[in-house]
Amino acid sequence: MELRRGAGQRRWRPAMPPAYHRGAPYRVAHACFECRISFKIDVDIRSSDPADKPCPHCGARLHWMGRSFKPPGKRNIAQWRKVEALWRAGFRFSSYRSHPEAEPMPEKPGQVPDFVVRNPSHPFRRK
Repeated sequence: MELRRGAGQRRWRPAMPPAYHRGAPYRVAHACFECRISFKIDVDIRSSDPADKPCPHCGARLHWMGRSFKPPGKRNIAQWRKVEALWRAGFRFSSYRSHPEAEPMPEKPGQVPDFVVRNPSHPFRRK
């Protein structure tokens, strides 16, 4: 290698500093309540406020749901209404690993109003 460098056949390049984020893109689930579909979109991990993005199907605003969001089936309108009601109340879908004591999200749409009243300081609720 040294002989090649000395003969000019091998150029020396200084080491480049690593990029800020070297791993896979940070992807967060976004949902469109109009189309009842969900997308995982790359987000900037340095910003605390997710940017508004339009739905590629209908153009409505996509809503930041959280990394652990599991969308209901497209035809399950009742569950999509439940998810929308939770989102409008400020709840986001994060991992329970960091908050094992937190009450789980309701499974049925009729349980949402009581859940919202019971959990004013839930760790997944934004103020």
